[in-house]
Amino acid sequence: MDTLKAIEKLVCQARMEAVPTVNVSSRVLQRIAMDQTPARILPFTLFAGVSAAAAVIVLFLAVNSWTYLTNPMMDLFAPLQGAAIW
Repeated sequence: MDTLKAIEKLVCQARMEAVPTVNVSSRVLQRIAMDQTPARILPFTLFAGVSAAAAVIVLFLAVNSWTYLTNPMMDLFAPLQGAAIW
């Protein structure tokens, strides 16, 4: 029981103790302002440009393939594969 009373006494002392307040916001904001470096976006820009070019090529091929598949008259204009002209 003496141990519990000692712990309760320490708890009471801890509750009465004042918590120190320290304002560090100005120092943190100053440190953030000092550490700001310009972002390097050139690699991302190049990657986006190459991706856009690849997407345009794929889109062009897809649209051409889609029109060929959906146009029923294309078979009439396709050359005969089994017939030999010469």
